[in-house]
Amino acid sequence: MPGEMSEQDAAVRLMRDAYERWEGLPAIELAMTRQDAWVLMVGLQTAVAHPLLAGGPMAKSMEVVGRRIQDAVCDDPEVYTLAESAWNRAFHVTPDRGHEVVDDPGRRDESRRDGSGTW
Repeated sequence: MPGEMSEQDAAVRLMRDAYERWEGLPAIELAMTRQDAWVLMVGLQTAVAHPLLAGGPMAKSMEVVGRRIQDAVCDDPEVYTLAESAWNRAFHVTPDRGHEVVDDPGRRDESRRDGSGTW
């Protein structure tokens, strides 16, 4: 019918309205184990590499949140380095390649270990 929104448009509008409303509200506090926080951080690291998210505003927000979790959880320099390397998709681990470096020539990452800033 004319004037009716699709379910997808309604969902987008709902989230846009919520984001605007939440902007002026105080922060919330969550409590979880370090193990659960690590799992959440790894999930965010995985999600930001998804082709439909990569490079977009949601991926950037997810990385900011994930790095806050990383800063809170990583209590050891080696654990921090391990977590940091997962943001760089050149060090992505795949089931068929084990720990071999996987290059993605279509992406750019300023934190690449060789300093080139390209993939």
